[in-house]
Amino acid sequence: MEPVYMDTDDTQKLAAEPLPFARSYQLEALEKALKQNTVLLLETGSGKTLVAIMLLRSYAHLLRKPSPFIAVFLVPQVVLVHQQAEAVESHTDLIVGKYCGEMGVDFRDAASWKQRLQKHEVLVMTPQILLDGLRHSFIKLDLIKVLIFDECHHASGKHPYACILTEFYHRQLSFGNCNLPRIFGMTASPIKSKGAKSEPTYWPKITELENMMHSKYECHLKQSDLIDSAVESTSKKISKMHSTLMYCLDELGVWPAFKAAEVLSCPKSNFLSRGKSDAFGENIVKEFNLEASQTFDNCIRTGLLTTKIFCLVDSLLEYRYFKPAPRCVIDEEREICTLLLPKSCPIETICVQGNIKTLKQKACLEACKQLHKIGALTDNLVPDCVEEEAVVKEVGNVPYDDEQPMYYPPELVSQGSKESKGTYYFYLIELNQNFDSDIPVHNIILLMRSELESNILSLDFDFELDRGRLTVKLKYIGEIDLTPEMVLICRKFLIALFKVLVDRNLNELEEILNGLQLSNDPEIDYLLLPSMGSCQKPSIDWNSIISILFSHENAWKYHVNSPLKDCTRTMWTKNGQVCKCMLQNSLVYTPHNGEVYCIEGISDHLDGRSLLKLKNGDYTSYKEYYKDKYDIELLFDQELLLRGRHIFPLHYYLLRCRQHKGKDSQNAYVELPPELCCIKMSPISISTFYSFTFVPSIMHRIESLLIAVNLKKMHLDHCTQNVVIPTIKVLEAITTKKCQEKFHLESLETLGDSFLKYAASQLLFKTYQKHHEGFLSIKKDKLISNDTLCKLGCDCKLPGFIRNESFDPKNWMVPGDASGNYSLREDFISNARSLYITRRRKLKKKKVADVVEALVGAYLSAGGEIAALLFLNWIGIKVDFFNTPYEPQFQVKPEDHIEIRHLESLLNYSFRDPSLLLEALTHGSYMLPEIPRCYQRLEFLGDAVLDYLITEYLYGKYPEISPGLLTEMRSASVNNDCYARSAVREGLHKHILYTSQKLDKDIGFAVKCCENYSSESTFGWESEISFPKVLGDVMESLAGAIFVDSGYNKDVVFRSIRPLLEPLVTLETLRLNPTKELNELCQIKHFKKKNPFVPLNNGMSSVTVEVKANGVKFKHTSTAANKKTAEKLASKEVLRVLKEKFNI
Repeated sequence: MEPVYMDTDDTQKLAAEPLPFARSYQLEALEKALKQNTVLLLETGSGKTLVAIMLLRSYAHLLRKPSPFIAVFLVPQVVLVHQQAEAVESHTDLIVGKYCGEMGVDFRDAASWKQRLQKHEVLVMTPQILLDGLRHSFIKLDLIKVLIFDECHHASGKHPYACILTEFYHRQLSFGNCNLPRIFGMTASPIKSKGAKSEPTYWPKITELENMMHSKYECHLKQSDLIDSAVESTSKKISKMHSTLMYCLDELGVWPAFKAAEVLSCPKSNFLSRGKSDAFGENIVKEFNLEASQTFDNCIRTGLLTTKIFCLVDSLLEYRYFKPAPRCVIDEEREICTLLLPKSCPIETICVQGNIKTLKQKACLEACKQLHKIGALTDNLVPDCVEEEAVVKEVGNVPYDDEQPMYYPPELVSQGSKESKGTYYFYLIELNQNFDSDIPVHNIILLMRSELESNILSLDFDFELDRGRLTVKLKYIGEIDLTPEMVLICRKFLIALFKVLVDRNLNELEEILNGLQLSNDPEIDYLLLPSMGSCQKPSIDWNSIISILFSHENAWKYHVNSPLKDCTRTMWTKNGQVCKCMLQNSLVYTPHNGEVYCIEGISDHLDGRSLLKLKNGDYTSYKEYYKDKYDIELLFDQELLLRGRHIFPLHYYLLRCRQHKGKDSQNAYVELPPELCCIKMSPISISTFYSFTFVPSIMHRIESLLIAVNLKKMHLDHCTQNVVIPTIKVLEAITTKKCQEKFHLESLETLGDSFLKYAASQLLFKTYQKHHEGFLSIKKDKLISNDTLCKLGCDCKLPGFIRNESFDPKNWMVPGDASGNYSLREDFISNARSLYITRRRKLKKKKVADVVEALVGAYLSAGGEIAALLFLNWIGIKVDFFNTPYEPQFQVKPEDHIEIRHLESLLNYSFRDPSLLLEALTHGSYMLPEIPRCYQRLEFLGDAVLDYLITEYLYGKYPEISPGLLTEMRSASVNNDCYARSAVREGLHKHILYTSQKLDKDIGFAVKCCENYSSESTFGWESEISFPKVLGDVMESLAGAIFVDSGYNKDVVFRSIRPLLEPLVTLETLRLNPTKELNELCQIKHFKKKNPFVPLNNGMSSVTVEVKANGVKFKHTSTAANKKTAEKLASKEVLRVLKEKFNI
């Protein structure tokens, strides 16, 4: 073959890009490589890679993005991927990508390859990855500008190097394609043989290599670059490496020797850094180790393994039934090949006839054609489930902005009415005090622009106070008209009241109130006012409202109207001389200490000369106290003292566990000299201030209910049927645990999650009757994964409705207060509906997904499955419980393989199609042609059905339990151990069809262990072994079989399977998972728990759990077949010791 020359125009003429330390022979090789395809023969350690790097530098202008072209650097060993990539990155500015099988990355996704090619300019990879990419058309050969083959002497036979060249390069060349990559091969030997060869035998091999690489052969013998002082050190190191590798070979075997050589040849290894050898010397030593690793690798491939390795292989083959592979049966006489595909494959057999040498390939090609025809292989000849996985990953990679809006209900917002009279809906907030208190509460009036729904008015809620319970009720009274002046004074009153309750600071109040004006912009527009009169005929307490207008100048005006008998007595205050009646029921400010007090009354006998008991037990007069502490001389020491009370603290009274203890009522009161007090509001009672401390909590609940109402309305706007669901249920679904309220979404999320799984599994099982369980699982993950649910929730603008923060009453947005740190921005959630955004907050993706699941649970619990399906349809999950006939797959008599009558009696169900029962009991290892399918599909369906049935049962039976407890009960009932113990107890393990010796041994061990357990329960966490998964799977597959056979009737399944699971868990029998119980105990008691230590020992997991409690360490190690069981056993023992030690 003739070498390929690249034609370039003047603008893109290639020029050598030498490195300053390059040697003459390297520059000469570069010149050759720029002109034609080249194979470079250089001694080990003489810098072949440097020539390749300089070649890449010469092509860099063609590779830099956004250019579609790339360069590919192929290396035969995984260890060389990182080594050569680092070399390219060190000497070029090109963007380098590393690709090898050990990265654990799926390279069969077209979209991912597209992203990689758009990102990277040089791709360093093992050849099989490039070969697969070319075969699947993920990578196009004409997009590769430079193709480098490291150790190119491997390019022969069926090696991936040779396949790349013969299948693609030579074929394109024969078609006359000129857009082919520049090929550059590097080798230290032109032939693969390790033995000595005479010179005549070299040249035929060289010619073969030239023809394969379509290149010209260049040979350069490098002069020694080692300095004299480094020669001896390098020699010693090679000798030491040889001794080390021979020890590994003799004592440990070929595999450990191979791994040792691989590590020593790694570029990041610093094992060789000592000594006087320079960089060239170290490179020679690494090349030696690399050659050794290749030699050992060849031994492994040709079968030179120890007996220990063969034992390992035999053990691994015991698990072959988990990943069944196709088998070829060849009839050489008839030249027929029958390809037997796994049970999970939609095509069972392929039969072809032809040349015996290519018969297997022909059968495989025909299988690929047929699988592609039915859609099991994509156009890139990649399995459909792999593409589904890629889609799932793509959904998970969709950018998500965790800065989400917080909605505010439009019912509490108006555009303002600066001049016109406004009509308000009049509601009475009844506060029923169910405890004795020296301060009574008064009802409060709520005036709103919008009418509240009846289901909000019907909701009563209780506040848990230190002394008892306060019940809140809403009652509609009628409508009322207010002038703009009246609205303004009402707003000033409310703002002043909460400035006092929140800030205790009146310095800025006067400025805020003077600047307050009505606006025509969107603003929070509702009023909260003190009430007077009876509950039947309430009225606004205007006297308290206008107390905000108090001034010393008009004090005597109010005095004239005072009803108090002793009103003629005056008292000196900071304001001046005022009537005693104006101090009674007033709010005063004391400048000497900056405090605000509610004046409840006037002392009968205490004045400035009376004795005051100090904290240290001494006594002094009030006059002396103020002189000593504040340097204030009381001028009117004969004036009676005022009885004042500290302002009431604000609390959130809807918290789940409110443990606040208020100040002692005696300490809340103080005696104040009138001359030190400045009256700020009068007349206003202490009961008014006390009653309004509940307002933020009340309004937060009303705001939340209105948000839930708007979510319901938004759903109904898109729903063809009228779904009735209580507003409080929707509110529960959008309230997270972080809110710390008495209810949150966890119970509904648990219910909704199980229904989603049930609905999706049923839909996929019916739709894809020819597809295996793995495909169905990936489809289900795509349909209802957290990423998908989050995306769907965001598309429906659900994040703005989510309540994810504990409410702080000090941050409550006071209506009309423009000084608050919030704004109102209208957000149209549909063409006809809008809400207001007050601010943005961080919200995790999973939280959005949890709320979607909880809303499904809310609609399910209140409206049934139809309502839940309508909600799913709205958010974008199209599910319908249509009845699709199930196509039988077995052309066999089930009674020949299983005891149908006995099993039907055990299950209390008669099968219309007994082949479903046979399918449910057939394990993947039971390889019979007449039974083409195992239980996995039915297990996939039955798992979802049982999960939903048990969750629905527990939710319905225990409606009042806490969300966390419901989750615990479900976890204790729905797990593999529970199902496995039930299966063993009922003898179902005797009817499973399997042929694995390992599985038979594991089942036998599990059955023996079950004999030691109580037969009274099959739930909880008592098991001390890891049950074989097949035992739990069969319980689920039987449920799936009954579900399908009964026409998808879940009630029939529950009637049949429930007796096998009895007794189900109850509140009395529930036991927490020891691992979780220990974690919760450490959190409550502030014990320090270390992360479990999990070493592996002969395939077993040994978990050590350690807890440090009050300075003492408690530690236990348990061993089991898997980490979860071992950790559970270790936690159980540590928990037992802790409880005994601390009497817990």
